[in-house]
Amino acid sequence: KTRFPRWNKTYEIPIKKPIADPSNRTLRISLYDWDKFHHDKFQGEVVVDLAELLLGQRYKTWYRLQQQDGSTRNRKEKELGSLRLKVQCHEERILDSPLYASFVQLMLKAVENPSPKGAPLLVLLEEVMTMDRNSLAHTLVRFYIAHGSIIPLLDCLVSKEVEDTIHASNLFRGNSLASKCFDNFMKVAALPYLHETLKPVIDTIFNDKKHVELDPEQIKQSGKSVRSGSTSRILEVSVSHLSTYIQMATESIFGSVQKCPTILRQALKMLWQRVSAKFPHEDIPYIAVTGFIFLRFFVPAILSPKLFALRDEHADQKTERTLKLTAKIIQTMGNLQIQPDAKEQFMSPMAAVLQGGVPDIRTFVTHLVDIEDDGAKVCSPILLSPDPFGLGYLQHVVLASGELWKRHTSGSAGVGSLLYRKRYFELSNIALTYFPTEKKTGEAKSYPVQWIKVVEKVDDGAFHRKHMFQVVIVPSGPTLMSTPTQITLYLQASDVNEQNKWVSAIRKACLCNRDMSPVYHPGFYQPRKKEWSCCRASANAEPGCCLCHRGITIGDWRDPLDPHLDAQVIYSQFQQGRETLNKKCTPKVSQHGNQTGDEDPVASGGRDSRSSNGGDGESECVGGRSDDEDKQHIESSYKELMVILDELAYHHSQVQVV
Repeated sequence: KTRFPRWNKTYEIPIKKPIADPSNRTLRISLYDWDKFHHDKFQGEVVVDLAELLLGQRYKTWYRLQQQDGSTRNRKEKELGSLRLKVQCHEERILDSPLYASFVQLMLKAVENPSPKGAPLLVLLEEVMTMDRNSLAHTLVRFYIAHGSIIPLLDCLVSKEVEDTIHASNLFRGNSLASKCFDNFMKVAALPYLHETLKPVIDTIFNDKKHVELDPEQIKQSGKSVRSGSTSRILEVSVSHLSTYIQMATESIFGSVQKCPTILRQALKMLWQRVSAKFPHEDIPYIAVTGFIFLRFFVPAILSPKLFALRDEHADQKTERTLKLTAKIIQTMGNLQIQPDAKEQFMSPMAAVLQGGVPDIRTFVTHLVDIEDDGAKVCSPILLSPDPFGLGYLQHVVLASGELWKRHTSGSAGVGSLLYRKRYFELSNIALTYFPTEKKTGEAKSYPVQWIKVVEKVDDGAFHRKHMFQVVIVPSGPTLMSTPTQITLYLQASDVNEQNKWVSAIRKACLCNRDMSPVYHPGFYQPRKKEWSCCRASANAEPGCCLCHRGITIGDWRDPLDPHLDAQVIYSQFQQGRETLNKKCTPKVSQHGNQTGDEDPVASGGRDSRSSNGGDGESECVGGRSDDEDKQHIESSYKELMVILDELAYHHSQVQVV
């Protein structure tokens, strides 16, 4: 509880009409104080005028809370406070999929057989990008995953990074596009694997709530030694607890090789091969692999479990310290260090754990990259069993869980009982299940996600309750004779954030479902009046009166892939930087690679004009391709890109905005 709350939430709000439309230019964000027993208390609202925002520009500012329109409040407006927001507005007009065919083929061809200096189109894209590097990496990863070419993309970026790196100690240390893409790829492709590997130890640490501290100065400052005994006793107990947690985590990680998604193992093998080819020292390839799988995946998940959906709540102060110390030890192991850093000598009691863990790290990495290249592809971050793309996903991965108020109706029986009962719901990639209590005792009911046809919010006025949403289930396949033909679950969340979380999670779980309903009823059927509360249609089986919003979810790593949207985003980056492209590349095209003077860093793949062996800059053949051939490749890619940009620009100009 605090008077200065922080949410750190990110929401994507689709806008279907032009922002210039007066009825569509205002974004309202309402703030409520949650009340367990009564209605949530209104605290104020923020009004953002979207027409004042420049497209693509990020705004970070304080907005004063206002009173609701048409309402009277005793509190003065100046007492409502302010809300700090980061707001960014994008406009993307997505064309019909056939129109992107040539652009998609160009981007896919760009990562096929690139030179060690990188793919020219990706080099150019990085030069002209207006979005931040992480957002661009996220878009590229989603685009190439959807088209089954994620390994060639990563291979292209990693090869260029390795080629440009002189000292092994600097390898993947910066926020390069290669590092960002590999980060996003792991989060998109291996989140369920991360959950099964680390969730047991994370839950244990949260539930134990042990006081763990290795720094004597921290113990003295907290006064814990005075209340609980000597400092040495606290250190001894802390070492014991920490050793147990680290053992749980490392045993789970080291035993997870076969559970690791095939596509991730292939990417790590490719990384190993590219690094070992230039830096054959035995430690460098190991450190390159652990730098991603440990330092950029396992360790951040331990430090911030909520960010990786391992927990629904943030850690308290004691738990946060335990997580931090656990992550420090595992990070040190990942760096293949058998002794703590000199600046953190208080970690020395864990030296024995490090000495025993580093050899196991080497063995784990060796087994992890020992996999045959079978060309496995991936199409979606969330797949149902069976797993034809080699992601290695589990048969049961919990995507969301928590308590909801349930109101149930089935078939043509109408709404039925007016009672709302609290039930504990659990959503996995297999089924939506609910239990009478959080302890999962009593009779449970489960519905396969393949049966779900609608996941939509319910109008507040339908049941005179807020934060309601509905899940329409149509059983299929071999079912019991008593199973109704349609089941509608009307569910109420505690607040709007919980409502959005559940709606988003269920939509993602149903991503591969066929025959999802295109329409739904935002109200309910009233059996006494024999009509729907929303559209007044008389037949219970009447098709819905509103279009479904299946593709709208909270933006995170598990969002459904939308290759057409990603193609449009990449295209818009090229189009916005077209003037820069012309300035950098037109001279090269006009002179056919014979221009004198300083070499353009873009045309040389972003590298210095000098050869890597310190020579005088003469043409050097690297990987079977000379510098002249690279220049010709760049010129050809640039010309082809310009033609396709012109075609797409023409099609965009023909779009009628309504």
